[in-house]
Amino acid sequence: MDEHEVRAKLVKTLQVDEEKVEGWYESSKPTIILKGVESEMALKYVEAIRGCGAKCDLQAVGN
Repeated sequence: MDEHEVRAKLVKTLQVDEEKVEGWYESSKPTIILKGVESEMALKYVEAIRGCGAKCDLQAVGN
């Protein structure tokens, strides 16, 4: 899938601005997109991000 197309889909699907998505791609580290949400909501985001063609992993974050 074309990276520009994936980025555009992320902007539209997640309702975030293009600069935020650009930051995710420019970072060499994993990016936390959501924090402090129930696992059901986190899984919905993972599914949506993957549906856009992007890679996404779900990791539990300790308090």
